[in-house]
Amino acid sequence: MENEDESVTLDFKKEVYGREKNGEFLKDVAAFANALSNDLYRYIVIGVKDQNGA
Repeated sequence: MENEDESVTLDFKKEVYGREKNGEFLKDVAAFANALSNDLYRYIVIGVKDQNGA
C-alpha cells in the first residue's frame, strides 16, 4: 500500500493464514495485544505485498 507502513496497529500479509501457520497468526495477535498504543483497533490486512515484490 502506498505511503502506509506497518506499525503497532497495522500489519500486512501477502496470503491468508493456513492451518500450518496457526502459530504465526497467534504470534501476530499476541504482538498486537502486547503493543503499547492508545488505539483500540488493530488490523491485519491480507492480500498485500511489498512494493519491492517481497
